[in-house]
Amino acid sequence: MQAKRMASAIPRIYGAALIVTVAVLMVPACSDVPGENIDTVETYEKASGSAGKNGKALDTKDFWAQDLTTNGFYSFKADLLAEGERCNVWVEQASMKYISDIATANKIAAEYDKNIYDKMIAAFSIDGVQVELSDGNVMEGNIMEAADWLTDGNGKLTILLLDIKDGYTANGSYVAGYFTPVNFYMYNSGSSTRSNEMDMIYLDTYPSKQESAESYTILAHEMQHLMNFVTTLVKRNDQTGIMMMDTWIDEGLSSAAEYVYMGSHVKERYDWFNDDRRGTIAKGNNFFVWGNLADDSILDDYATVYLFFQWLRIHQDSGKNIYKDIITSTSHDYNAVVNAAHKNISWYNDKSWSGLLEAWLAANYINAESGKYGYKNDSMLKNVKAKTAPAVDNLPLLPGEAVYSITSNNGDTSSYASGSGSNIRYAGLKKGDEGTVSPSSTYSGGALLTYNANSDCGGSKETGKLTGRAETASVWQSVLQLGMSGAAERGPVRIDARDMLARNGLPMETEALTRNIAPLQNAVLTGNSTGE
Repeated sequence: MQAKRMASAIPRIYGAALIVTVAVLMVPACSDVPGENIDTVETYEKASGSAGKNGKALDTKDFWAQDLTTNGFYSFKADLLAEGERCNVWVEQASMKYISDIATANKIAAEYDKNIYDKMIAAFSIDGVQVELSDGNVMEGNIMEAADWLTDGNGKLTILLLDIKDGYTANGSYVAGYFTPVNFYMYNSGSSTRSNEMDMIYLDTYPSKQESAESYTILAHEMQHLMNFVTTLVKRNDQTGIMMMDTWIDEGLSSAAEYVYMGSHVKERYDWFNDDRRGTIAKGNNFFVWGNLADDSILDDYATVYLFFQWLRIHQDSGKNIYKDIITSTSHDYNAVVNAAHKNISWYNDKSWSGLLEAWLAANYINAESGKYGYKNDSMLKNVKAKTAPAVDNLPLLPGEAVYSITSNNGDTSSYASGSGSNIRYAGLKKGDEGTVSPSSTYSGGALLTYNANSDCGGSKETGKLTGRAETASVWQSVLQLGMSGAAERGPVRIDARDMLARNGLPMETEALTRNIAPLQNAVLTGNSTGE
């Protein structure tokens, strides 16, 4: 949608206090590069007027970035190597050794302009967002245009390539990219945070590899985080404060952005779920309480949230866009998801979190070729298979967590209720053409689903009962062996920046910023949206 000026004056929103979080992506490397059929770099440079002239930078300036090992901010010089239609690509001078040449920056700009931008706008953006500028004019456009007007107003996203300070060592964990709302705030020399006052995304140069499907997927992932933040300003802002979306929803939408961009599945997510290398998914760990376990078990969250948001997409009615209805919701929590599901999935009609959660959990075990208890025979996800828990009688489960145990005969689920937590629910599962799920009965040769239906992701653990029967011991032994060998052979592991901060003994959130968002003191944010 083309931005347009509107002459009418509108009410103003003043600065809102918020907790700043750093959102980040973990993605696998892929062999094929989406968008390789775009114009050649030379053709693109000629059309856009971009390219470092005579092999030199177009501009040089100082930037601020966050040190994830200290939670502090540091400055450095970066060069503008590519100027696209909708983005500028800057490279930290110290990272030039990781960037092959100026053509690399131009390919990134071309991929963003020609491929990523339109797909992300179609999937996630509100149209008709209004922003009043300091000169009294009112601009109207999409979410990315609004992000620009609220910051530097240059009409382009800043993509900054740098070696993110994350403490990376060989085969260790690192941060592949991040977005932070700090840059929507006015620079304040008296604050411990530092703003660049621009709409921007940070991409890692080492050990990440630029000019690859991986780097482009990171960009799409982080772009959703930026869009989510600005959409929060539009839809979840009461003019006294804003309510950021729960981490699992924000990360779920960013995992969905990976698929939106690539048009194919992120195999690493599927593989991590099925392999369950730590054995922690089988014991209940999933996305709803984000980052509750240390080490690489954070990958459980990314694997399970990816599957959940793919399951939602697969089951949406023809012609619907459940992702847009989630991101544009006025709710910040599970209600955003259940309201969007109720609107977009015809068989889901009760608007309960427990009902939606139970259906997805059952789908991971039954995975029928048709019906709601599966992935509709998706070429890759038809092979999703949830593992049973170890042979124990009970396990503590956080909200959203679930386990499966083998049932050897027909019975009554109520027999497990005694001694269970108040939010613990049970269902009998039986595989078949579309699968069977019963809240009251168990089945011979089936499984007992035990899950915590508490919709408060800040809730406590509750005891859930199991049958005490698991799959063969050899299966569990292979899980343990995978966990041991996987740590030694895994190579670099991409983790969330929040988790990186926590590993370094630092707060998972930076200070609450109470200054006005520049130039929000001169803006009203409203937009056309069907989100509830």
